[in-house]
Amino acid sequence: MILQMLSNLRTSVSVLSLRSGLANAKMFDKIIGYEGIKRTFLRSLNSTEPVHILLVGPAGQAKTMFLKSILEEFGSLL
Repeated sequence: MILQMLSNLRTSVSVLSLRSGLANAKMFDKIIGYEGIKRTFLRSLNSTEPVHILLVGPAGQAKTMFLKSILEEFGSLL
């Protein structure tokens, strides 16, 4: 389900609108810790160049929470 939503987001929203500096630090307020990953996500979302991030790791490492936070922030642009 998350993969389908991200795919729809990727195809429906222009890259320029995502890269316009809309990502802010409050996007990940629900996630405790992981400060380095939060900075990496914010830098990549605000970058003018395409950035790819591969989320890997065992269960319970907030991978889905990061994706849901991004969908909540940019889902209104669909």
